[in-house]
Amino acid sequence: MKKIFSVLMVLLFVSVSFAGTANHPNKEFGNDLGKDGRSYRDLYLKNKIIFEGATSDTYETTITVTDPTADRTITFPNSSGTVVLEATGATYTFEGTTADDYETVLSVIDPTADNTIYFPNASGLVVLSSGVAPEAAKSFIGIDNGLKFEGATADDYEVSLDVADPTADVIYRLPAAPAGTYGLMSSTLATNAADIANSVYGGTNQLIFEGATADAYETIITPTDPTADRTITLPDASGVPILSSAVPDAANAVSGTSSGLVFEGSTADDYELTLSVADPTADVTVTIPAKTGTIALLTQTVTAKTQADTPVTVSAGDAGQIYDNTGAGGAVVFNLPEASTVIGKSFTFCVTAAQNLVVNPADGDTILGLTNAAGDAIRNATLGGSITLTVLDAANIVATAYQGTWDDVD
Repeated sequence: MKKIFSVLMVLLFVSVSFAGTANHPNKEFGNDLGKDGRSYRDLYLKNKIIFEGATSDTYETTITVTDPTADRTITFPNSSGTVVLEATGATYTFEGTTADDYETVLSVIDPTADNTIYFPNASGLVVLSSGVAPEAAKSFIGIDNGLKFEGATADDYEVSLDVADPTADVIYRLPAAPAGTYGLMSSTLATNAADIANSVYGGTNQLIFEGATADAYETIITPTDPTADRTITLPDASGVPILSSAVPDAANAVSGTSSGLVFEGSTADDYELTLSVADPTADVTVTIPAKTGTIALLTQTVTAKTQADTPVTVSAGDAGQIYDNTGAGGAVVFNLPEASTVIGKSFTFCVTAAQNLVVNPADGDTILGLTNAAGDAIRNATLGGSITLTVLDAANIVATAYQGTWDDVD
C-alpha cells in the first residue's frame, strides 16, 4: 500500500508542479514522490490520474472514477498480477498461452432478468452447447441431477436425461462403434437396473429379463455365433414360443420347417424325422391321448420273410408293421416279443405264398380264442390269409382282425 500511496503522491506532485492552462500538464519529470524520506498516509484527488507510461508521447493511461453516491472502497489484493478490465459489450477475450490470431471470447446474452451463474468448487472443463441459449434449437442445459436437450426444434418439448440416486459408484459406457447413427434401448421401467423387478438389460451377447420378481433367476436370450446372416421373425400373434434343447441339426434338436416340425433324434446326422400337416380345408383338431404308446401310421411298412430268415424275431419297434412270406419255399416262423413289453401294440401277418406262416407268442403268453394254452402258436398256409394281433396286457393277446383259418399249434 505504501508503494501505491507513493505513486499517487508523485502524480499529485507532478500535477501541482507542472499544471498549466492546457488540458494536459507539461511532460517534464523530476524527482520521485516519497523518495525524499517523507511518507504519506492518504491522498485526495478530485477527478483523475494520468499515467504517461515509459514513453513520452501523445498516449496516456487515465484512471477516473464515476461520481460516487456513497463511500466506496476498492481493495488491491496482496499479490502481483494484471487488472482485468470490463469488456465492451459484456465480452471477455482470452489470448491463451500463444499470442496469435486465435482467442477465446466469453460473452453473455442480454439478460431479461437477474441471472446467477455458479462455478463449482472443483477443477474441470466447461461443457459446451451448440445452442445459443437454453431452449434454443439444438441446445442443452443442466437441470437437477441431469441434462435437458431441446432438440432440433425450439418448442415446448424437450428430452431430459436424469439419474436415480446411486448407492455405489456406477459407470455407463457408450461403446466404440463403426461410423453411423445408433439408438439406445428404452425401457418403461423408471428404475431399469440389473436385478430389479421387470427390468431388461444387456449381457455379453445376450438380453436378460428379470421377470416380475427380483430374485436370483432370470430369462436369458443369447444367440449362437452365426456363420451367416440370420433373421428371426416374431409373428404378428400372441402365444408362447416352442423351445428346443439344442440348435437345429444338433442331437435331440427340434426345429421348425415349412408347415411342420423337424426332429433330429439322438444322433446328429443327415437323417431327421419331419412331422408335417396337409393343407386343411377346415378347422381340424388332432388330439393325442394321455397314454404311452406308438402312433400307428397310415402308410405301414411291409416286410417279407422267407424260410431262409426263420425264425424271425419281432421286436417292440416293429409294432404297426405288416409281415408276409412272399417268396418263401417253406415255413416261416415269427417269434413275438413278451407281451409285457408291448402292451397296446399291434402286429399284422399276411400269407402271400402257399407255405405255413407261423406266429409264435412268448412262453406264458396266450393268443385268446385261437389257442387253448399259453405258449401255443398259430399257423396258416392258405394264400390270402391274414391276422392282426393286439397285446391286451402282460399275458394276453387277441386277434382284432383275421382272414382265413388259423390253427392252434401245440
